[in-house]
Amino acid sequence: EKAAKINSHLPWWQILSYSYFLYHRELYRDALRWADRSFKSIVWVPLVKAASFGQLGQIENGMVTLEQMKKQFAFEDLSADGLKRIFSSDKILKEILEGLRKLPYIFFFVMPMMIL
Repeated sequence: EKAAKINSHLPWWQILSYSYFLYHRELYRDALRWADRSFKSIVWVPLVKAASFGQLGQIENGMVTLEQMKKQFAFEDLSADGLKRIFSSDKILKEILEGLRKLPYIFFFVMPMMIL
């Protein structure tokens, strides 16, 4: 937050990294806010948003985000194995999957019982 106050034009990758950091710290509302600030069309943005919605119990918002992600990133392998290739950290992947598994729709394209 301090860096954003000093420079409100942070690069998208710093903003998105901070969003994932906030998610890791279980600050899901803040993670959503920062993900929205990234303004980048990459699969990591809707993933952290959908997982945050799941953690907050905002099921409908999470499902809408997943549906949009599925359309926008139809070429991405969104299975558990595919997500494992997207994330370099098993820990953050496990945390994201915990949020995604709270959304009923997730079972259509993410294996429900992946164990890391």
